[in-house]
Amino acid sequence: MGEASVEMYSFVLQEIISSNVLPICKGDNFKFHAAGREDIDVRMLGSGRPFLVEIQNARHIPTSADIEEIVDKINNSKDKFVTVRSLNLVGSQAWTLMREGEAEKQKQYAALVWISLPLNDKDLQTISSLKDMLRLAFY
Repeated sequence: MGEASVEMYSFVLQEIISSNVLPICKGDNFKFHAAGREDIDVRMLGSGRPFLVEIQNARHIPTSADIEEIVDKINNSKDKFVTVRSLNLVGSQAWTLMREGEAEKQKQYAALVWISLPLNDKDLQTISSLKDMLRLAFY
């Protein structure tokens, strides 16, 4: 993993969130589950990425005040890598909903392309008529 690797960034996010949840819940360990995945060349826009923090052997169920404290600690941490909103205590049904949402989610991508030749109306019509495009990866 390089200094700016996706794996390292994802690990830091997990640690920031979980290190603030685990002590409040007085658990032994945690598992972090995020919807989707991190890509080094893709920005997360919109309302953010849903996640679950599963606390193993929790000995305290957080109150509303505890949850507010967790949100404040995460959002006001010295490293501004992550912010959270709408943090809630959820049951096992949330895991099912997150997986269902992932299967139904449609992704949209936009690309900015520069070309050396001017486009005419026929070129624009041809480009606009493309519906099913192949995903190409260049490395």
